[in-house]
Amino acid sequence: MSDNRGVVPRKAIIGAGLVLAITMAFAAYGSITGLNLPGKPESEPRTSVEIRVDDRPDGSVAVYDAATGELVMTVAPGENGFIRGAMRALARQRQMRDIGSKPPFKLTLWENGRLSLKDTATGERIFLEAYGKTNRNAFAELLVATVKQRTQ
Repeated sequence: MSDNRGVVPRKAIIGAGLVLAITMAFAAYGSITGLNLPGKPESEPRTSVEIRVDDRPDGSVAVYDAATGELVMTVAPGENGFIRGAMRALARQRQMRDIGSKPPFKLTLWENGRLSLKDTATGERIFLEAYGKTNRNAFAELLVATVKQRTQ
């Protein structure tokens, strides 16, 4: 009686090799063609606003227009989790570098339709469409609200 525990079947090894080869081929194709790479946009900014974000004691997040100091939006706990998560991730980078919350974040809509969020203090940039349409649109609504508030 033989014990086959710990032996990986030949078909599983071949399957894993094929998945790896296909993944590498797609990565190479994307790298060569530049298809959907989240690099620097190849267009000019269409609209850009600077915002400042503060955590409130009740767990909400207040978003201010950095240029005017006006409150643009309050994100309540449990709502717009992506906005809260993205801003907290950038804030964490600032904490690691001993940077306060005063420098603004820059939200930019590019001519090619991409939307990015940049930390002006660290240079860290997030291309928001990489996180899905719903998450991108949450920041697009924030951009529209900021621009709209300035024109009122």
